Amino acid sequence: MWGKIKYNIINHVRSNLLLYIIVLFSFLVGIATGAFTVSSLSDLEKEELIGFLDNFFSILGNQDINASMVFKQSLINNIQTLALIWILGITIIGIPIIMFIIGVRGFVIGFTVGFLINEFGIKGLFFVLTGILPQNLIMIPVLMAIGVIGINYSILMVKNRGKAKQPQRRGSPFMLYTANLWLLFIPLLIATFIEAFVTPVFMKILLDIL
Repeated sequence: MWGKIKYNIINHVRSNLLLYIIVLFSFLVGIATGAFTVSSLSDLEKEELIGFLDNFFSILGNQDINASMVFKQSLINNIQTLALIWILGITIIGIPIIMFIIGVRGFVIGFTVGFLINEFGIKGLFFVLTGILPQNLIMIPVLMAIGVIGINYSILMVKNRGKAKQPQRRGSPFMLYTANLWLLFIPLLIATFIEAFVTPVFMKILLDIL
């Protein structure tokens, strides 16, 4: 079964390689923009963010994080992103907005990583490795796959625009599009679980060490 899944994934990426490159470019632009934004922050803004993070680290080190609440909020955010891209995919104007969403995700990650490393040095790097990297190893590839699937269907909508409607033929691509997109909710669920229940443990261990 795993062999078939692996084959389908590889075949999907090969068939949509150009789209994946474009989506990856949008994500990297977002990361670069986020990292560059860190250097443009004023001293006051940096002090406020450092104070917020110091308070967060203090709470994390002295109190138990409500993992259930973190899981719920992260799950809601991921469902909203998935649902939004699904909706955008069935419109003819969805492509640029999907690219923008992926770019924004990149911006958030780039800004967070850039700020932590820039202000906290090696300690910040360790927090990136324990607090940001684990769940994003799953979330980022899945987000790109969701974006590509959404863009693909949006392109199909553009191509079919103006053509005579054929419900018996159009139903199958739509169902396949919906099934493929929401199937990716499974790895997102796994990433959400890691973010809520595993990452805080790693971060608390790191705080004890440092």
